[in-house]
Amino acid sequence: MQQTIAQKRADALERRSASALGGAPVTFNVAGISFCPGNCATLVGLPHKQPRVVKLKPETDNLYDPHAIAVLVNDLHIGYVPRELTGRVKIRSRHSLATPPQLVDMKRFKGRHGGSLMYATVSL
Repeated sequence: MQQTIAQKRADALERRSASALGGAPVTFNVAGISFCPGNCATLVGLPHKQPRVVKLKPETDNLYDPHAIAVLVNDLHIGYVPRELTGRVKIRSRHSLATPPQLVDMKRFKGRHGGSLMYATVSL
């Protein structure tokens, strides 16, 4: 099956975008982490020597954002790639520019009102 002219142009534009991104890593704070507190608490409690395998999984059936990319650590859902970065992450993944995703940092700390706050940073 032949590509249409529009498809060829779109592919060429994506290849140019991918090469413009170069090898610079994409590092981001995981969005929506407060909606998965149990999974995050489990991961924070793991010994530091235990490996943390990070996977990015597109969620095309997500009701709020059909372009959403879930972040899983050791197969536990901890949040999402921030909406403004999903395009860059998809382009890098499709063109093998991304290194395997790595968990850079994950911490829990006390909030202002006594609650527990968490954050996680991922790089690829």
